[in-house]
Amino acid sequence: MSDEEPSLNRSGSSGAARIVRCVVAAGRFVGRWIAKLLERVGLKSRTPSFRESLKDVLAGGGDDRGIVAFDASERAYLRNVLRLREICVEDVMVPRSEMDAVSSNITLTDFMLFVAQSAHSRIPVYEDKLDDANAMVHIRDVISYIVKASKVGKEVLDLSRLDMSIPLVDTGMLRSVLSVPGSVPITSLLTRMQAERIQIALVIDEFGGVDGLVSLEDIVERVFGSIEDEYDVENHVMMSQVGPSSWVVEGVTSLKVLGDTMGIDFLSIGANCGDVETVGGMVSGLAGCVPSKGAVLRFEVIPRVSFEILETDSRCIKGLIVNLEQSEGRAEKSNTPVPVGIMAGK
Repeated sequence: MSDEEPSLNRSGSSGAARIVRCVVAAGRFVGRWIAKLLERVGLKSRTPSFRESLKDVLAGGGDDRGIVAFDASERAYLRNVLRLREICVEDVMVPRSEMDAVSSNITLTDFMLFVAQSAHSRIPVYEDKLDDANAMVHIRDVISYIVKASKVGKEVLDLSRLDMSIPLVDTGMLRSVLSVPGSVPITSLLTRMQAERIQIALVIDEFGGVDGLVSLEDIVERVFGSIEDEYDVENHVMMSQVGPSSWVVEGVTSLKVLGDTMGIDFLSIGANCGDVETVGGMVSGLAGCVPSKGAVLRFEVIPRVSFEILETDSRCIKGLIVNLEQSEGRAEKSNTPVPVGIMAGK
């Protein structure tokens, strides 16, 4: 204890010092209490949180020195991070129609052929149908299984010893997989993935069916943008012109892309169909259902345009031909049909 600080055992001025300290402490307490009361009743603006201050800086307000501290890419990343808690799993998931999955009874031979086409390292596994999916296979486990089953000596492999007809379920390679509702915030899912060391999760609907799939990569891309690997198709063409006024279009093609090509404001039409953003979603919304293959559809809200369905599944339109008719009731089509066969996940 310093000589300047009054001691409780000292007399005279020490008693006065204790009284002063008590009065100051009480004043500070009452001041904080009054400030909180004024803030609650709206008579005093509360101090902005660090999160709000950071948002203000990133938006271009606040201290200019704070803006200079981040370059353009850093500000973009920080904005995306701040938005994460507002985003749900269903906003980033891969739709059911684009998932790659295999039956647990598939043979090792067929599974290897499937993986070679899929280009994914983790494949969901189901029993009888996709809604029964409750496991996954990691390609690294497949390689380990092949090495273990073929190993003869310390550094010798004999692949002839490998039984390629064995069902996948009997290999012991199946791993558990997370299942989450689409309404779960992706920050909560990220925490679970980290805790359970699992990088993919199945998205389930209210009836327990599989609605889609979300991976750690999908979450990371919400912050840093698209991350393509060696197997992503470069410059994948989602629509191509096959006639003077005809285009073959994938169902997931953006309405903006199609609209810019054809000179039609499809975005505003999509906004009135449940706020959809894809060609397939717009056509299904206008039709009130998923049209059958071969159907030719016309809608009053899109004059002189017809949609010929090339491929569908039970949930969405996979491919179609969009025709801009030269005169009402007459469509000009290409004489060369172009099939649209898109493997799930591509």
